[in-house]
Amino acid sequence: MPGFILHAGASISCTHGGQAIPAAPPEPNVLVCGQPVVPQSTGHTITGCANPSNAGGPCIRANWSTASTKVLVNYKRVLLMDSQGLSTPTNLPVFALDAQKKVLAT
Repeated sequence: MPGFILHAGASISCTHGGQAIPAAPPEPNVLVCGQPVVPQSTGHTITGCANPSNAGGPCIRANWSTASTKVLVNYKRVLLMDSQGLSTPTNLPVFALDAQKKVLAT
């Protein structure tokens, strides 16, 4: 199914409300709504997770298991609004809450 492409300014959150930002610089050569797209391989760093340390500790990283199947940037699949990811160390889902709403990919 098609989904909106995630860019560096997309709002991504862990289950406990922590905010995720790309762990490495996004692809600067391809812009969507003026911001660089984020490939699946980049992963995200999570800050502000409210999960207590006695429940596995706070989420610190998001890794993505799904991405676009047809759109590649520098041979890397791009993340979509409906891409599925899990946080480390809790193994709970991360969610794209808001992203650009102009460019779709499959």
